[in-house]
Amino acid sequence: MDYSKFKVLIVDDNTTNIQVVGSILKNLKVDISVATNGRAALEIVNKVNPDLILLDIMMPEMDGFEVIDELYSNDSTRQIPVIFITAKIQTEDIVKAFEKGAVDYITKPFKAPELLVRVKTQLNIKHYLLTLERQTSQLKKLNQDKNEFLSIAAHDLKNPINTITMLGKVLRDTDDLSADEIKEFANDLITSSSKMFHLISELLDINAIEEGKIAMTKENVNLDSVIKTTVMQYDMHANEKNIKIVYNNTAQNPYALADENAVVQILDNILSNAIKYSPFDKSISIELLNTDNKIIFSIKDEGLGFTEEDKTKLFSKFSKLSTRPTNNENSTGLGLSIVKRYIEALDGNIDLESTHGEGAKFIVSLPIASMIDD
Repeated sequence: MDYSKFKVLIVDDNTTNIQVVGSILKNLKVDISVATNGRAALEIVNKVNPDLILLDIMMPEMDGFEVIDELYSNDSTRQIPVIFITAKIQTEDIVKAFEKGAVDYITKPFKAPELLVRVKTQLNIKHYLLTLERQTSQLKKLNQDKNEFLSIAAHDLKNPINTITMLGKVLRDTDDLSADEIKEFANDLITSSSKMFHLISELLDINAIEEGKIAMTKENVNLDSVIKTTVMQYDMHANEKNIKIVYNNTAQNPYALADENAVVQILDNILSNAIKYSPFDKSISIELLNTDNKIIFSIKDEGLGFTEEDKTKLFSKFSKLSTRPTNNENSTGLGLSIVKRYIEALDGNIDLESTHGEGAKFIVSLPIASMIDD
């Protein structure tokens, strides 16, 4: 195990003892702090938060027992393990040390191998406890995500499933439907199934990204071409809300070093959100430009924008924001989480400029690729 990341505090009023212990621990390459009295030890503990304290009992003014009492009366320091190192060998002293909360007890004169193995044992325990804490935290997060997933699936899938069921019964049980009615029902079926497909796709995408199952193939991607294609695909959706999409390309080199499928997903999510959260009769501005080493595109809408609280959870999974879609569109809270993970996988960056009530502008920068002669 690598012990260099651990911090050990040695407390003894005898500087020779400190030097001896320090020389022994040097083999572990731990970060060592020292104190020659109890008060100084407590001050250092508050500054460096050591992983282990080697504490002498017999010290003037404030002995080791008083130091450990102070440590363990404080919530922020009571979890620090303490090994007493002392010349006191009476049984009652040893018992008292453990009653105070010490994890071990070494009597002077001590042997270097014994001290070393006892210190290593406590640092190993600390390592395993930290690992357990991290794993417990991860399990809690996974359980929370599972609950969020079930909540979203139950809520967002319920309505389209009910719609499909209802329309199916009408088509099955009604003999005199007109061609226009059948066409209208068919469109409703397509809309409902599309909502279900979109939700399931986003849930599968975020899961695949987090498990590292999506392989990125970095190549030269013409962002100008991808943006134009994406805008064309969303023209009908924008027209339904009388939203005008304005695209301006000033990039001398429109090529990004990226994965084309990922770039399509990024653009698709941001532009669809811009339309979704824009009121009727507004416009969306898309710009493309480049620097020497970055290709940058931005998408700006004229919606409500985001509050400061919204900004703190914008890229989190299943985030519920104060801003809502303006035409009862579906929102899972996963889109921007997927976007951020894709951008990070492409060594890019995403920024947001937004004042609540004045719209939002997402700015994405990606590594630039070599210019290709068309």
